[in-house]
Parts: sequence; structure tokens; C-alpha cells
Amino acid sequence: MKYWNNSALIGVFAAIALGIAAGAVANVPDHPEDVVKYRKAVQQSLAAHMRIMGAVVKGKVSFTGHLADQARALRVSSKTFVDNLAALFPAGTGADKLKTRARPEIWRDWKKFEASAKKFGAETAKLAEAAKSGDMKAFGVQYRAVGKACTACHKPFRAKRKRKKKEKKK
Repeated sequence: MKYWNNSALIGVFAAIALGIAAGAVANVPDHPEDVVKYRKAVQQSLAAHMRIMGAVVKGKVSFTGHLADQARALRVSSKTFVDNLAALFPAGTGADKLKTRARPEIWRDWKKFEASAKKFGAETAKLAEAAKSGDMKAFGVQYRAVGKACTACHKPFRAKRKRKKKEKKK
């Protein structure tokens, strides 16, 4: 019986320690650099789904059976992105302070940025619905609409990539 009591006590203390550790992790403030890395990863996941579907839409591969899953994954990721804009783009995470292509217009015109993101989210929801239908023509049209929504946000709110100059070979 004494063994059981010691084991039970160890279990209780372990549970308390884990609870304290979990609470401590949950209360750690996010570092701006880490927020930018996370934000980039979320955006890269969105782009990856678009590239995968684009290969099918453009006829480069024949994996039409994957479109519904990819469209659904894009929808879930875009919803996470749109629903968490303020957390993903807090003050202090712009190009004036960190290495990012996020332009200052995001924070200067938050309502326009938010509206662009919501438009993107709405278009991804329509894409997921189009994928369910199995109609490739309708899917292609909606895929292009999602692409236009991406571009409509990127142009005003994302800086162009800086190209590295190639050195001339002698």
C-alpha cells in the first residue's frame, strides 16, 4: 500500500509540474522575429497549396483527385490566417524593424489590408466548394479568382523581392 501512495504522490507532483510548465509556456510573450518567421511559414503554406493545385489546373500533372483535399487545406490555412491577422501582424513586425517584405501600408491602412485578406478567405471558401463539384472548368475559374485575390493583397502590402545582382564571369 505504501508503494501505491508514493506512486500516486509522484504522479500528482508530475501533473502539477507539467501544469505549471504549460502555463509558463502559454504566458511567454512572442518575440517579433519569431512572429515574422511564423507568419512567413503560414504564408508559404498558402503558396504551396496554390502551387500544387496550379500544377493540376495547368495540366502539368493529372492528380485531379487531390484538388478537393488541397482546396480544403488552403481554406483551413486561409481561415487561420484571416482570423488571426492582428496576431500575425502586430506593431513592430514590419520591415522598418525586421527582415520582412511586409510593407508599412499594412499598419497605415489596416482596414484595407483586412478587407483584402477577407476577400482572399472568401475566395478560398468558394474554391473548396468548387472542388467538391468535380467540375474542372469551374474549379479553374475559381482558382484564378483566388490568385487574383492573392495579387490584390500582395501589390499594395508586400514589397518586391530584392534581386541579387549576378557577377559577370570573366
